[in-house]
Amino acid sequence: MWGHWRGSRLWPLVVWMACIIPSTNAAVCYVCDGQSSTSGQYCSLGNLCAGPSCYFDVDDSGTWQAGCGTLSADSTNVTCAYDSPTTSCTCSGDFCNKLQPTLVYLSTFWADNAPGKLLEKRSPPVLPSDDAVPCFECGQVQVNGTVITLACDQNHLCDGGYCMTVTGQYPYSLCATSWEGSADVRCLMTKNQQQKCVCAGQMCNFPYDPDKIPTTTTAGSVTNSSDCPEGNRWNPNQQAVYMGNKLKDIIMNGFGSGTKALQSFQSGINTHICGYSEPQK
Repeated sequence: MWGHWRGSRLWPLVVWMACIIPSTNAAVCYVCDGQSSTSGQYCSLGNLCAGPSCYFDVDDSGTWQAGCGTLSADSTNVTCAYDSPTTSCTCSGDFCNKLQPTLVYLSTFWADNAPGKLLEKRSPPVLPSDDAVPCFECGQVQVNGTVITLACDQNHLCDGGYCMTVTGQYPYSLCATSWEGSADVRCLMTKNQQQKCVCAGQMCNFPYDPDKIPTTTTAGSVTNSSDCPEGNRWNPNQQAVYMGNKLKDIIMNGFGSGTKALQSFQSGINTHICGYSEPQK
């Protein structure tokens, strides 16, 4: 967050997940806000809109909000202007008001453009208190009736308190935080809504196949075993097992040797697969 982070049959899935953005004059934007460290709506694929432009406004108090603007913007990338007490940013590219890149841009903008006294009085944008965890932000999302597909690769990641997958006809993965609720590893379904599954660990939320939702198990007691790295074995969890076995070949072969993303997967993927699998008899 602010200065933080945490076989052959597979390749058709990668092709299916190729980035497809509809040809339209409307920009797809995140809808989110931050009111305090305990109150807000995190920027994620679960809350999107489409409009002439995207905006991201920050008050000197640190509160902020983002969404679709009513007027067009001059640049596809974020540009900002300061008019006390608000810093207003706009852009016209799809997903251009993404939280982390916008915060990075704002820090440079304030340092270069804000008068010293105002800079001293300004509070940083409020964010959840969670430790940051890297997650996938990809899959299929619907915006105004149009389905947008985002590739699950190193270009579609996010930082959140924990990782989540939304299942169903159009499955997708996203970041969530304490603003959204509990980080307990489980799947929950609310009436007339898609099922949401929380998983444990970094980048554990590769989306399910459409309309093929694995059965989840109820959490029980934790069993320790020495056959897993660090002696850990968690209860069987379908989300983590599904993610681990599907991702291992894709990530090890597709992200590029020596990349940070590859190293992150390599350090934990075997632990996840082993830890969430059924114990050996």
